[in-house]
Amino acid sequence: MSAVPRKGNAGPGFEEAKLLPFLDDIPARVAFIDRDRRHLYANREYAEAIGMPAEEFIGKTIADIFGEESYEKLKPFGDRALAGESLEREGWLHHPRLGDRYAMRVYRPYVRPDGTIEGYFVLIRDRTDERLRQEALDRERLRLLDAVESFSEGFALWDAEDRLIMCNSRYREMHAPPCWEDLQPGISYWDHLMTLLRGGTIQVRPEDAEERVRKRLVQRQNPGPPQDFPRGHGHWVRVIDRKTSEGGTVSIRIDVTDLKRREAILTLVNAAASQVLINGGWRPPVEDLLSRLGPVMGVSRVLLLQNSISPEGEYLQDDLFEWDAPGIRRRMGDETLKGFPVKDDAFQEVRARRSRGEVTYGRVSDLPKDQRDWLTMEGVKSYLRVPIMAGGIWWGTVGFDDCVGERSWQPLDLETLRATAGLIGVAIAHDQTVSALRDSERRFRGILESALDAIVTTDDHGVILEFNSAAETLFGMTRQRAIGAKIRDVIIPERLRAAHDAGMARYLSTGDSRILNRRIEVMALRGQDEFPVELTVTSTQVAARTLFTAHVRDLTQQKEAEREIARQRDRLYQSEKMSALGSLLAGVAHELNNPLSIVVGQALLLEEDGGGEQTRRAARIRTAAERCGRIIKSFLAMARQRGPEKKPVDLNQIVRAALELVGYGIRSAGITVTTDLAANLPMFSADPDQLSQVVTNLILNAQHALKDMPQPRRLSVRTRYKPAHAQLRLVISDNGPGVDPDLRSRVFEPFFTTKPVGSGTGIGLSICHAFVSAHGGSIDLDETPGGGATFKIRLPVVAAQMEDPATQNESVSAVARRRALVIDDERELAELLAEMLTREGFAVEVAFDGEQALAELGRHSYDIILSDVRMPDLDGPALLRRLQSEWPALAKRLIFITGDTVGLGTGSALDNLGRPVIEKPISPEEMRRVIQATLAESHNGYYIL
Repeated sequence: MSAVPRKGNAGPGFEEAKLLPFLDDIPARVAFIDRDRRHLYANREYAEAIGMPAEEFIGKTIADIFGEESYEKLKPFGDRALAGESLEREGWLHHPRLGDRYAMRVYRPYVRPDGTIEGYFVLIRDRTDERLRQEALDRERLRLLDAVESFSEGFALWDAEDRLIMCNSRYREMHAPPCWEDLQPGISYWDHLMTLLRGGTIQVRPEDAEERVRKRLVQRQNPGPPQDFPRGHGHWVRVIDRKTSEGGTVSIRIDVTDLKRREAILTLVNAAASQVLINGGWRPPVEDLLSRLGPVMGVSRVLLLQNSISPEGEYLQDDLFEWDAPGIRRRMGDETLKGFPVKDDAFQEVRARRSRGEVTYGRVSDLPKDQRDWLTMEGVKSYLRVPIMAGGIWWGTVGFDDCVGERSWQPLDLETLRATAGLIGVAIAHDQTVSALRDSERRFRGILESALDAIVTTDDHGVILEFNSAAETLFGMTRQRAIGAKIRDVIIPERLRAAHDAGMARYLSTGDSRILNRRIEVMALRGQDEFPVELTVTSTQVAARTLFTAHVRDLTQQKEAEREIARQRDRLYQSEKMSALGSLLAGVAHELNNPLSIVVGQALLLEEDGGGEQTRRAARIRTAAERCGRIIKSFLAMARQRGPEKKPVDLNQIVRAALELVGYGIRSAGITVTTDLAANLPMFSADPDQLSQVVTNLILNAQHALKDMPQPRRLSVRTRYKPAHAQLRLVISDNGPGVDPDLRSRVFEPFFTTKPVGSGTGIGLSICHAFVSAHGGSIDLDETPGGGATFKIRLPVVAAQMEDPATQNESVSAVARRRALVIDDERELAELLAEMLTREGFAVEVAFDGEQALAELGRHSYDIILSDVRMPDLDGPALLRRLQSEWPALAKRLIFITGDTVGLGTGSALDNLGRPVIEKPISPEEMRRVIQATLAESHNGYYIL
């Protein structure tokens, strides 16, 4: 222990022996400094701190030990202690040996009983290490505070009693302005939350405020998952509380306004887009979107403007929709603003920028005066405008206004309005597209429904998607029934469905098709019936699907027309063949009729001159020759399609004559003929030659059909009279092979035959049909019961006009002797006619050509002139013209003789000339009748030169 010698001025009671040991044990540096700043006492701790024995520094001043700089720093405190003040001083002090030390110094004056201050005690506690640790902690705390302050989230630390220890400025910003000043360390969470409720930052009724705070405090004791709470002006805060190990609470606040807005915007945009696509019409969903978007974005006004052009060519901008926040003046409907011309000078640049799709935004105070004045008039402080482009054209504008403050528009604001403008543009374009599609659909439907062809569209599974009205008519099925059905089951015949399925599968797998883009003819189904159609199929790719469209045209009438054309062509061909045959027959007839006329005439003369067997033989020759003539006349009648020459006829007699004519051939063929001829048949008006030809042809047909048939071979001929119908019926049946039902309708066509080549000409039945039709009757082919062919002929009974027998048998010779001129280039025929006329009492001259005839006419007069039609040099018609020119009276005595009324148009020429005609071979009866009629026509038979 170090001590200072006690002087005599030490007062009683100071027991140094007891005090000094106590001071030496104190764990602090203690020293006594007198008024001269000298050390009179220092304990062990003090001496060790100085680093020298007490004997060495006792009596030395502070300056001696610590230096003048430290003395000057400590002197003020010593002075105050010597003045009687007790004080403390804490700070850094430089020590010569120890360097800078941080110590706490306590100064206490030493006052004697008499009140004098002898000095002062100084108690020094070295807190350098503690101070260094504190400074390090302070530095760490500052670093922590800097880190917390840098958080984008709000951060606050509360102690176990829910009092604020610290928070960053972001936390304060989230609760400003109501509690900025109050939000200081030490404030309780209760007071903090009540301030928020009273300030309106958290929306709650006043009477519910305390209950809300209590619930919140309970939640903080057991924090759950993060929660999102709304704040004013559309802001949202995410609250995250975590307990510390000491029972305090760490509060983290995250501004999720943008996130919430994005979520809300996405929801709104999706909803609006869905409404546009589902319901059609863009305005209702867009206006609903804008009215919801305003509160979410925390703006004062949302505008939708559309461009138009005035009659003067100015761009106009009209309000379509406006949403205003509560308390904001509505501008829409203000007549002073409606139709504001965007082309005005103040907005010329704005219009140009928006037309290019540029976004315009900013504070109104930064705008040029004209624009600023206009927007200020609308109450706007900040504006954001995005052009709406529809189909690449500036359609209009959508905008946000802030009428409360000069808002700095954030990227989310721009993104939101851009997305909204894009949606509106798409919605408008979609609406325009839908409208155009509807117009197109109406046009398409009109075209489709007015199409004359059936149009059927199917998918790649063959399901019918479209079925127009023409298809309904064509296939006999309603559109409602057809749509959704498979085309194979509806209009494709069952026998063709396998081919259809195979073709479809081949096309879908390889792309190869035999019918696409081609016109083909196929059979289609209508109900249970097949009918021909023309089909054209095209394919179209729609949304990764292959659609097939078939254009179908009913060919029923066309095919029928083609068949009719073919029939007409066949008829024309047959007509041409008939014409050729007629020409052939004309030539043959001309060549045959002349000799036949000679045979008939000579046979007649022999029959008249002879007697006995010669007469009979001559009669047979004449009969056969006349039959040949009738056959030739029948051919010519068919060729020229001339009406029959009718006279009273007995049908049974015609049948008997025909059977007699072909009797030998029938008997030699072993055919048994059965006749059943009605006895009461009336006479009727008909052409006996034509009817004979009909019966003969039918019997000969039956004979030919039966020749290769086994026995028995039967032929049946029946006649009947139906008085109720005034009709005669002739039925000729055989038990031959018959005629195929498919061919029965054609057997009466000219040149159609069922006989082998070389066995038939195909004209026999056509002649029968022509002759029967000429008589107003009908001929049908049916099947004989048990097999064979049955021809049924029905003939109307027309009363016959009977000729006076006397007139028929009257000879020309009964009249006075006449002169006759015969003109024919066939010498033998001319001489025969002259002989026949001589026997009729005529004086006859013969000329062998036209020129010779004219010479004879110049020398003599004649009562009758018989002239061939076809002669060299001067033919019959030319002769008639000469007679009409030079001897008109003789022209009325001219009678033409011809074996060809078909060739070279002779028939029509003779008809036009109006003179009687005797056809070769010449029948004496026919010649007498014509001569008598001609003589009776000219002056009662008298001719005067």
